[in-house]
Amino acid sequence: MSGFYFIYMLLQIFLCPENELHGTLTLDYQDPYPQCPYRMKTYILSCLVAMLAALGNLSAQYTPTLEFASVGGPSGSGPSIAAKSVTFENNTNNPSGNGFVAFTAPTTTVTFSLSNQQYPLSATYSSTGASVVFGGGNNLGQKAINGLNYYYTMGNYSAPVNGDFTSAGTITAGTGMDITANYSLQIFTSVMGLYAAGASSSGTYYMADLTITFNTLVTNPVIHFIGLGGVGGGLGFSNEFTLVTPSLTLTRLSGSTEFAVSGTQILNTAATIGGTTGSGGASGSVLVNGTNISSLTFHVNMRGDGSATTWPNPSGNTSGDGFMIGVSLLTLNSILPLSITDFTATSASTGAQLQWNAAAGANSSFFDAESSRDGATWQDIAMVMATGDDHTTYAYSDPSAAAGNNYYRIKEVNAAGNAVYSPVKTVYIDVPSAAKLFPNPVRNRLFITGNGSAVQSVIVTAADGREMSRYTGLVAGKSIDMSSLPAGMYFVTIGYVSGSKQTTSIVKY
Repeated sequence: MSGFYFIYMLLQIFLCPENELHGTLTLDYQDPYPQCPYRMKTYILSCLVAMLAALGNLSAQYTPTLEFASVGGPSGSGPSIAAKSVTFENNTNNPSGNGFVAFTAPTTTVTFSLSNQQYPLSATYSSTGASVVFGGGNNLGQKAINGLNYYYTMGNYSAPVNGDFTSAGTITAGTGMDITANYSLQIFTSVMGLYAAGASSSGTYYMADLTITFNTLVTNPVIHFIGLGGVGGGLGFSNEFTLVTPSLTLTRLSGSTEFAVSGTQILNTAATIGGTTGSGGASGSVLVNGTNISSLTFHVNMRGDGSATTWPNPSGNTSGDGFMIGVSLLTLNSILPLSITDFTATSASTGAQLQWNAAAGANSSFFDAESSRDGATWQDIAMVMATGDDHTTYAYSDPSAAAGNNYYRIKEVNAAGNAVYSPVKTVYIDVPSAAKLFPNPVRNRLFITGNGSAVQSVIVTAADGREMSRYTGLVAGKSIDMSSLPAGMYFVTIGYVSGSKQTTSIVKY
């Protein structure tokens, strides 16, 4: 029998009246003192306490997290500036083990992209023309950035230890990550552009932007940095980072002595920078505090320790700092399983009609209906409160649907503020047929026919752009008065309910 059912039976026995203890229930246990119910109750209570303690320990033992594992990462090698994506695996027995299984509720991915390169390089030094690349490395005896694999185990760089990393902000610091089982993405920052610019060898310089984008909203992600620090030409130097996404804060969870968090900055504080974690190199984990996070952007900076007078001369060797980066998320609290079902979006006389249901057991707080004209830029158009009833059908009519394609999605938000998106639906609204304006030339009244029932406004402007008159609430067959306007050419712009417009030139005599 299950542990919980056994506990239920024990409770029934323990709570029953003494005169019923031996009369209504049969147990395998043979009480050597059948006339002593107190002894029986003591025995049962001891068993119950032990079992509850065991189950409590079992529930506290595992805190599932989404992590980078051997599958799901990019294959191949660089150098490259093309975006790289990783699909999370669910570590079901974190932090004590590595029970990785696929996670599909929903499948969660993270994409890394580089932009705003501040020190572009010639093809001689970088095949991509960029200083910061995926899958790059030092190249002894060569001028160009070397190519390395994009995806490695966390222990591949800089000799970190498991205790440098923490998988989630809710578990013991220094636990939950395994440098032989967890993977990370490799990035390289060349310092050749700093030499060419004559930059001070003891300064800190903004090199590029690193953006981390999630395919669904997440809460309190943890970022792991591995191997910040390198040496070239006698100079120690290290990648450092500044979080520029607004309204978010950082907390250091664990790391080597050199690994520090100051405000929104992630730093290598070693006075003499090296390439080995704990000996001038920095590795560690940072908690990003925030809910409903869709993306994070960091400035990638490079700091020199001033131990040489200049940055390494690129004429002989490629020099730079290679590091790795990973992400982990709490499985249960970071991702809200989608409960939206039967989501449809159709055209209607009033614009676009949206309709959806919530699956049984959903804990939704409210739904945001969002629309887009290009499928990329979204705006909220309505908030619909959840009823808590599994059988509720939710609906919203969008009167602002424009001619052509309209894209819609529903954002589901729970009481904790976590959110997830429905699939995108497309509604095509027919372009209205052009209205007819006559007579043209006109002397007194200008009539609008044809599609007049869809007309929302009419604006008359002079040839120099001055607005002469404006009309709203017109219907088919309606006319506008042009008699008071001086003779000349005018433009009549008809605005339709769908959002489209039609402009016609009219001659007034």
